[in-house]
Amino acid sequence: MIEAELSSDKLLALHPALGSLTQNEIAALCLPAAVANLAEGTELFAERQACRGFPLLISGTIKVVKTTPAGREMLLYRVEPGGSCVITSSCLLGHTPYTARGIAETPLQMLILPTALFETLIAGKARFRDFVFPLLADRIAELMQLSSRKSPSTASISGWPNCCSASPSLFRPHTRRWPTNWAASGKSSVACSRALPSRVS
Repeated sequence: MIEAELSSDKLLALHPALGSLTQNEIAALCLPAAVANLAEGTELFAERQACRGFPLLISGTIKVVKTTPAGREMLLYRVEPGGSCVITSSCLLGHTPYTARGIAETPLQMLILPTALFETLIAGKARFRDFVFPLLADRIAELMQLSSRKSPSTASISGWPNCCSASPSLFRPHTRRWPTNWAASGKSSVACSRALPSRVS
């Protein structure tokens, strides 16, 4: 069940790497206008879409998938609260568009860390870097292993991890309206995860 309000204590319990933020910054992230409550099946981001911020999942599950050249959908990993979406991290660090799709597998609650704040934390806070970079390195290794176990005709993910080289796009915090389909509206789109890949469909 999704709670109507997000407390700063709950946010920090799920994402302790944000502990270096000021109380005012934490409070701003928890404002109702900054928190999205999304229905099952909502597409959070799509391939070739610009990345507009760093996601912080509070509740629910997201699946990140890649469409193969043969037209099949391959599960890359699932999203769980408290984790980091490594494809989003790659896109923000490399200033590139998404190379996969993110879909709400259950009803979920999440918020967006604005791009400018993400870059400030990466540049100046070791605790935040220690949260983002190890997960990024681990996920790339896992996806490469997954790719090597499948034939190119059924599970090619040649577009990953080419997430490292285009112009950045800015995300405006505290958006008042959260569209049903973020990818279609182009307003914002993100997903978070720390679960390992569990199946290929």
